[in-house]
Amino acid sequence: MLLLRFLLKKCTPAEIRQVEQWATSDKANADWLFGMEQIWRLKDEQHFSEPQRIEKAYGEFLADIEHKKRRKTDAKKFYYSIKPFVKYVAIFIIIALLSSNLYQYVVNHKTSDILMNIVEVPKGQRASLTLSDGTKVWLNAQSQFIYPTDFSSKHREVSLIGEGFFEVTHNDKKPFIVNTDLVKVKVLGTKFNVKAHPDETLLVTLSEGKVEVSDNEIQNTVTLKPDQQVAYSKEKGFLISEYVDAGSKTLWLERELCFVEQPLWEITKELERQFNVVIMIKDQTLSNEIFTCRFKSDATLDQIMNNIKDTKMIDYKVNNKQIEIFKKENSL
Repeated sequence: MLLLRFLLKKCTPAEIRQVEQWATSDKANADWLFGMEQIWRLKDEQHFSEPQRIEKAYGEFLADIEHKKRRKTDAKKFYYSIKPFVKYVAIFIIIALLSSNLYQYVVNHKTSDILMNIVEVPKGQRASLTLSDGTKVWLNAQSQFIYPTDFSSKHREVSLIGEGFFEVTHNDKKPFIVNTDLVKVKVLGTKFNVKAHPDETLLVTLSEGKVEVSDNEIQNTVTLKPDQQVAYSKEKGFLISEYVDAGSKTLWLERELCFVEQPLWEITKELERQFNVVIMIKDQTLSNEIFTCRFKSDATLDQIMNNIKDTKMIDYKVNNKQIEIFKKENSL
């Protein structure tokens, strides 16, 4: 994991010296690190629209290692000594760089005999991936998703912090379970949205099929039908909305923003995630002001703020990536 941290530029000065000592101790080590840095540089240049370029670079890199393996007597030892780390980097490249979406990073952990993948999506970005069973997952900004490389024989279990939309491949014998800090969502095969940000009311919205949502602590369970939504908090427990427009809750998949009778503080939280800014409500009496508005995918933050400004007696000012919202002074 040290070499992965080095490529991610997360090493301490002492760790950097350790990597340098490893690289200078053997030319094969130096060649390997140089080759991987070349691939990493493609990531930094953000050539996500050219996956064939990454594939070609990675293929040439592995071919070069194989060539050195045949030519040097000690290459076999070197090859197998780096193979576990190459596996980690290969997963990073395949999942993160060959995707049409931008991931912050993917790290692999082994729990028992199961290799787990962690996908973190930063503010201002979205991501999508397909799991080993064919299930498709879309992740909204500021989300973390943990999933196994392969599912167990009994169930399909993943974890989510943030927001994700799931299109689950049907399997009667293997329930699909999404774990969050507060609830578990259990399905056999369906389409649903989970919004589970820390310190916010958890929301599960069903588009198709059926889902069961269980409280992690006291194991109360509710069952949702299409176009129903359940909200959960420790203070209030479960609250089911008998009918919601499920499509409006997943407009973020099309990069649209839709707020229906939501307080200003909730809207600003979402804008912070989507635009990677900090928004402060200077007058807290404005926090619970209710807004209903919808914005297309190409709407800028300034356009959104102006729209909000025009609907209520509020104003705002921008200072770099920080926005202050305050009560508008009455005109004389």
